[in-house]
Amino acid sequence: MQLHSDKQNIPFFIYYAGLLLLTASLPLSKFGMSLSQFFIFGGWLLSGDFKGKLERFKKAPLAWLLMSVFGLHLLGLIHTTDFDYAYKDLRIKLPLLLLPFVLSTGPRLNNKQFEGILAALIGGALVSSIISIAVLKGIINRPVNDIRDISIFISHIRLSLLCCLSVFATGYLFYRYRIHHFKVTFAAAAVLVVWFIWFIFILESLTGLAVLICWAVLIPVWMLFRSGNWLLRTGIISSAILIPFSVYWYVNDVNKKMHLHESVDVSRLEKTTPSGRPYEHDLNAQQYENGYLVYINICQDELRQEWNKRSDHDYDGADNRGRN
Repeated sequence: MQLHSDKQNIPFFIYYAGLLLLTASLPLSKFGMSLSQFFIFGGWLLSGDFKGKLERFKKAPLAWLLMSVFGLHLLGLIHTTDFDYAYKDLRIKLPLLLLPFVLSTGPRLNNKQFEGILAALIGGALVSSIISIAVLKGIINRPVNDIRDISIFISHIRLSLLCCLSVFATGYLFYRYRIHHFKVTFAAAAVLVVWFIWFIFILESLTGLAVLICWAVLIPVWMLFRSGNWLLRTGIISSAILIPFSVYWYVNDVNKKMHLHESVDVSRLEKTTPSGRPYEHDLNAQQYENGYLVYINICQDELRQEWNKRSDHDYDGADNRGRN
């Protein structure tokens, strides 16, 4: 099919605008995602050629595979007893059925238009991550009881996965435009990649980190099989060895620190605080923090007094989650 780039082609313009809005909204707005689908479906309908679209769909195995995910949800009806919730869930997941069909049969994108989609994803993920950091730092006033609460638009796991995707999208765009103002392009790409990776660590998303590491190994291996350059192959093989080793060393080091327990000489434990109040030592509670027992050297009266000086929550009251 002929590539579309003419802005006078109204159906394609509507379709492409919907794609840009959908991609940018993934990390930012459920409303934007819903609205974008009207643009996409509208542009798809207005573009016509339904016979040709059906023929293309027959030759799109990936679309069939993605649509089968919706089929799994249909099969799940066999085991459900709450059909009201099941029908609601199916309605929410209806795009899983429609979008693969529409995207596989819709107007083809040229390289520039595809890169625009990637740029929209990167921009949306960047804005969402900056807002999350603003929430974490208190610049945006929202309650944060857990690091997951800083992602205010979507779940922190989904946001971390979109940031992973943005890392590789940034790398791809840099590769495409590396000959144009190399220093500026490289600096911008490096800043974005470092930001997204740092943010994944801030989110403490093991899923996002695992996906990032897997793709950081798989993509170079894929490039290895495509390249005949021995220097590139040597670099890729070295990276494929060093990255898993570095990850193993880091995880192993953290694991050792978590299980490091300082020995406690019970006979030398202090019996009273400097002000003369008695200490409590619960040696049966084997909970450690940074290698030290948590429930020793405790004086409830002094803890209460100092806590209430520093915290807005009463020592004997409830926390933000209503727990005492």
